[in-house]
Amino acid sequence: MNIFKVIGWTDYSDEKYPPAHESVAANQAIITELREKGYRFGGDAHQDRRGCCPVLNNGTRVCFSMRRWGAIMAEALGTNTDKYAYMDWYMDCWTREGFVGCDGIERKSVYPRPGVDKTRISPALCGKTIHTMRLAKAPYDSIKRGEKTVEVRLNDAKRRTVKAGDIIVFDSFDDAQDIVVVQVVELHHFNRFQKLFASELFPKTGSVGVSAEEAVKSMYQYYTKEQEEQYGVLGIEIKLLTE
Repeated sequence: MNIFKVIGWTDYSDEKYPPAHESVAANQAIITELREKGYRFGGDAHQDRRGCCPVLNNGTRVCFSMRRWGAIMAEALGTNTDKYAYMDWYMDCWTREGFVGCDGIERKSVYPRPGVDKTRISPALCGKTIHTMRLAKAPYDSIKRGEKTVEVRLNDAKRRTVKAGDIIVFDSFDDAQDIVVVQVVELHHFNRFQKLFASELFPKTGSVGVSAEEAVKSMYQYYTKEQEEQYGVLGIEIKLLTE
């Protein structure tokens, strides 16, 4: 479930709303808004026209390059084919009568009304750092059902940026558009996978029907013992976030 929503539109340079880090969850929220409201405009309007920069319910504005906005708009239209390629929405040339397209086809732009509903900013999301991680189908589904509440990773450079209270957006190797959003409750550090799976965290790791020894062996499908020794192991305790 994506708990991120677009709550309004502001200017690209509006410093009242800090810039967001692009994420799957943010992109999905924007694409949903574009489809539901029927907005259609290019990357130059996104950057230069008043009220064409989306604001999310975590209080951030999402600022894209013109080409990246073109890709978002093409995806929102349900296709990234020759008919609606990202270059068709790279620039809508709103200074040229508001018609979109680099191929000579006139497509009337539809712009949002500027304004942000600040009452919809979520205290649970506001000011939180967002991380993205990918999972195989089985652990992803287990988190989605609320059964797996500890994600096991190496404590590498990326994971060392994770703090309690942060938000993690998990997506699946099978479908990167299917996401689940969680909040980090606590971080548990170990020097070996064996130590983690021997602890009270083991039942929370989603290792259903296997022994702790088998769970350790399964981790070596993804990581080497050398990596384990170099980085150590991290148990990320999480809770599902819902609307």
